[in-house]
Amino acid sequence: MPVASAWRDRDGPFLVTATDNAHTVSLVAPDSAGMPDGRALSGAVRAANASIALIGRSGLIARATLQASTVVQRRDCEWPQAALVAGDSLGEEVRWGVGFAGAVAAPVALDSLERSTRADSARLVADIARLASALPDDTMPGFRGIPFVVRNAWRFEPVPDRFAMVAEISRRVAQEANQREERLLLVAERDSATGRWQPRWWARAQGTEETVETLDALALVMLGGDAWPSLVVGHDAPAGTWQEIVARTSTGAWQRRWRSGVSGACS
Repeated sequence: MPVASAWRDRDGPFLVTATDNAHTVSLVAPDSAGMPDGRALSGAVRAANASIALIGRSGLIARATLQASTVVQRRDCEWPQAALVAGDSLGEEVRWGVGFAGAVAAPVALDSLERSTRADSARLVADIARLASALPDDTMPGFRGIPFVVRNAWRFEPVPDRFAMVAEISRRVAQEANQREERLLLVAERDSATGRWQPRWWARAQGTEETVETLDALALVMLGGDAWPSLVVGHDAPAGTWQEIVARTSTGAWQRRWRSGVSGACS
């Protein structure tokens, strides 16, 4: 897979992602060229004073401490892991999306569709389905005409008096001999509370129900002192897992600014 990297020093020394263990995290290095040496990331953890902000779609979830002495890399094709200490605020049931060292990231809380009135929710779902159906890169004839299902949607204000939303969408070919699924992650904006939504960025994945790539909106942050928000996106596929940062620009465009290497792509 092609890799683009534009991580800045002010974005912090590394990114933190969750594992199956609530008290163990993966350390994602800014350099996307390959898997880093766990010993080098141990030094980065110590230099960052091991303080981590754990962020989810609802905003700041917890502040935690990484133990530099526990950094270990079990396989060269996987990100190193480390133990996380967060006191009583972080249990097995607590869900967060991504972590940043120190205070480089200011969380932006997303307003879930579940908190809307039934009428507002129905309108937004209809708008999302319309947008998804009209995207220009719909090149798979087998999916055309099949309605989209909105799995999740969240609203936010990227700047004052500007409205935006991010949505996770899917549709399926339900034929028994051809069980295929398409997933979309979509960012759209409009210039008023009643204006027409316009797509600003999207990612699309297709495959069988067992192999289709998962696209997750992990968190929205103001990163490194930026005036515009950035969306952290998680990808999970048979080839491995990776993260990317999709940033808003002053013109209202959203574009990928950074993508990590792939963890778990072991031969």
